[in-house]
Amino acid sequence: MIIDKPELKTISRKLGEGSITFILWVLWSYFILPVINLFLWLLGVRLFYREVLSKQAYLYFLEVLQKGGFIIFITTLVIMGWIYYNYLLFKKRGERRKHVKIVNDEEIAAFYNVDLNTLNKFKNQSLVKAIINERSEIQFL
Repeated sequence: MIIDKPELKTISRKLGEGSITFILWVLWSYFILPVINLFLWLLGVRLFYREVLSKQAYLYFLEVLQKGGFIIFITTLVIMGWIYYNYLLFKKRGERRKHVKIVNDEEIAAFYNVDLNTLNKFKNQSLVKAIINERSEIQFL
């Protein structure tokens, strides 16, 4: 059973997710920097003309845009190929996801050997501490 409770995440998991998020924001900032520079150049018309038009830097920009477009095209082809491969693979194997049975409170209480009033009391609490042993018996702390 998957329980989605962010407050139950360990410190190492929070640090790992935060680090990945930070790294991706830094990468995004790095890739958006040319657009910001172009916008700032457009605000300073003389500087834009002097640096880009007079030195024909726009030709270099078009070359970078052409190579970048090619890289994006190749990456898209690889991803689309991977998607098609997975489609064919799982088409042969059949549905890979199992259908989840929806249970009511009585079935949950019976499975964990808890009375229904206790279960309803715990559903209204934000944090419940319990130990589940090998026989799926619950001992509340």
